[in-house]
Amino acid sequence: MLSVGLRLELTDDGRSAMPGLVWDQVGDRTYESGLDRGVLYLPDGSAVPWNGLTSIVENFDREANPVYYDGMKISELITLGSFSATLSAVTYPDEFTELEGTASLKGGFILQDQPPQSFALCYRTKVGNDFAGPDAHYKIHILYNLFAIPSDKTYASVGDDPSLVEFEWEITAIPEEVPGFRPMAHIIIDSSKIDPWLLEDLELQLYGGSIVEASLLPMPSLVEFIKEWYRVKIVDHGDGSWSAIEGRPGFITFIDVNEEIFQIIKVNATFLSEDEFEISDTTDDADVPNLIIYDNGDGTWTAATASDNIIVMLDEDTFEIRNATVLFQSDDIFRITDEV
Repeated sequence: MLSVGLRLELTDDGRSAMPGLVWDQVGDRTYESGLDRGVLYLPDGSAVPWNGLTSIVENFDREANPVYYDGMKISELITLGSFSATLSAVTYPDEFTELEGTASLKGGFILQDQPPQSFALCYRTKVGNDFAGPDAHYKIHILYNLFAIPSDKTYASVGDDPSLVEFEWEITAIPEEVPGFRPMAHIIIDSSKIDPWLLEDLELQLYGGSIVEASLLPMPSLVEFIKEWYRVKIVDHGDGSWSAIEGRPGFITFIDVNEEIFQIIKVNATFLSEDEFEISDTTDDADVPNLIIYDNGDGTWTAATASDNIIVMLDEDTFEIRNATVLFQSDDIFRITDEV
């Protein structure tokens, strides 16, 4: 946040230019580590937490086949396989025993070598960086149509150096059709890129809450839910009036007791003048106009945006920045900050 000075970088077409490549900026050095929040989704739709997950090794069943023409390699044909993994844990939910191929005749009496059942699984991997540490972000992995093949189990007498028995399963999946995409069984939700309100809705569905039971939507329904989710939808009535519909509470609020004046926040809107603006559908936070202020470290600053009509050249020497957070300290001194 700066008070005075400006260096606006423009391209030949008048758009603001981004600075050149910069390596090893604070927060950009990321790494992945950790596994938690395992959830087992049963065939009846119910969910149980899976405590004790130690590792999941995802196998990428892909094969590259070179293509030659007149003795020269000209391309690669990539053959995509289906999802499989190796799952390890020091314990597992009681409900999982029937899924891997057992049956209970009555309490405590278990029959082995029964037909396995399909299930779904959800777990979270952590993404860290040099600024926020190991909990900067995370990825939620959702696996559908799984079958588990248990590996050999080794039990040993307890000696001076006892160790836990670690269970292991080979996990295979049956890919499922999703319109417009190749059949798949693995979905990843990246918390650093998804709209935070959409992430909140998805986590409420996956993990449950005080009044919502944890469950997993069928894959086509989940994909459709994500595609159709929105913050605010704008309806043009064609007569000079319009309506705004919020996909979830919090974006549209009345600010007078008579509920005649309302405000809409964090949506796809751009001010054209002091009393005129343009607003359209907001499907996620990527639709919200963004402005980035760079401190050049020499008393000047650079304003950059990937959105149209945020930085507008009024003439060769005068420009206007819209949708910025600005606090005037005097007639010619102001403080400007990012507006995302």
